[in-house]
Amino acid sequence: WVQTQLQHTSKDAASSTMFWKLFKYISGENDKETKIPMTAPVSIYINPGAGPNCESTFSMAFYIPAEFQENTPTPTNPDVSIEERPEIKVYVR
Repeated sequence: WVQTQLQHTSKDAASSTMFWKLFKYISGENDKETKIPMTAPVSIYINPGAGPNCESTFSMAFYIPAEFQENTPTPTNPDVSIEERPEIKVYVR
């Protein structure tokens, strides 16, 4: 997974900002200047802030396709990182 996170009061604003950071990574903004196909699923996690109107921490991650998992390009944006996760089963409609 390639992921980024942001503290914000708005899920929509945070999602847009995070999406574009990740999209730039898969569009070639990485150490190999490699374009990576966009895949499903996209993971979004929200760690709520302490009260109403407080900033929450939002995390968004794109799945890295199998052909790039052995030699994953390193992000050049310091706000984007590679995260290894245990295997999961995902169902999409």
